[in-house]
Amino acid sequence: MFYFQKCLIEVFNHTGPGLHNYFKMAKKSKSSKGGSVVEAYKMVIDYNKVIISLASTILAAQLAFLVLQQTDFNLLNYASSLVLVLAITLSFFGFGRAIQVVKTACSDPKAIDFTNASTIVLIVGILLIGLIQPTKEQSIDAMLENIESNTSSLGKLNPENCTQIEMNGDHYRLHYQSPKSDIEVVYSIQDQRILSITP
Repeated sequence: MFYFQKCLIEVFNHTGPGLHNYFKMAKKSKSSKGGSVVEAYKMVIDYNKVIISLASTILAAQLAFLVLQQTDFNLLNYASSLVLVLAITLSFFGFGRAIQVVKTACSDPKAIDFTNASTIVLIVGILLIGLIQPTKEQSIDAMLENIESNTSSLGKLNPENCTQIEMNGDHYRLHYQSPKSDIEVVYSIQDQRILSITP
């Protein structure tokens, strides 16, 4: 999460005085003509580039984290990603409208409105990162207890009789030994359930 904290600091560094300055300049230029309007909206364009770049970087890193950690696919875990996509979309609208102003020298307050909205949404998206709940791996002891409780009819699949545990891809192979027979249990790590029991 340290990377995301650094990204949050970068957002405030770029959105603090920068946002205030270009908004102030663009507001003053609404009643002006020509060069002052163009210069003001060039700042809006540059600012939107920062927002788009920053939001895209955070989104890419976040999605990579979610996939690599095999995080559960639910709204809580992906809320931040959806909000970041919205921030990028709003910033693109502000970016596009600002380009039109530079071409025509006619002020467009909506360009600034979209840019302001994208900044707020970006910050909200970063704050929502805290809601992500990575999938917790089940401990060995919890797995052995789960196997014992789900095979109570066999009676002999208790932790004391487990002689060997092997990890094979996304599942475990557990070997149980009893006076009469040996039993192999295949247990899914991701689903946290027994896949098969072989005498």
